[in-house]
Amino acid sequence: MLDLKTGKKKRQAADPHCTHIYFTGASGNITAGKYNDGSPESRNALTEGLHAAMLTSEKSLEPRPIDRCQWVTDDILPQVNPVFAAENQMAMLQDGNNLPANRIRPAMRVSWIDR
Repeated sequence: MLDLKTGKKKRQAADPHCTHIYFTGASGNITAGKYNDGSPESRNALTEGLHAAMLTSEKSLEPRPIDRCQWVTDDILPQVNPVFAAENQMAMLQDGNNLPANRIRPAMRVSWIDR
């Protein structure tokens, strides 16, 4: 998992008079594995890269006072991909021969299907 909290904390510590807020997009974990193999060195490199990206993105900021704020959300519930049938996912989850890593994803899928 991306270490966004550590990157944000590092940025917050360097600029304590500004509240740094991170908003994620669709929360698709599509690139973390590309940049993070799970090793401490890789996680540190990813955190440093995120911190550097934050600093770079702030160079073009033009601070302005906030005169109003509004938060709007829409609930959506996409259809379940038929490839991930609950029965098949439960079988993978309950198979004690599967490594924990190969049981976590089916567990998440089953919980998503159930909700």
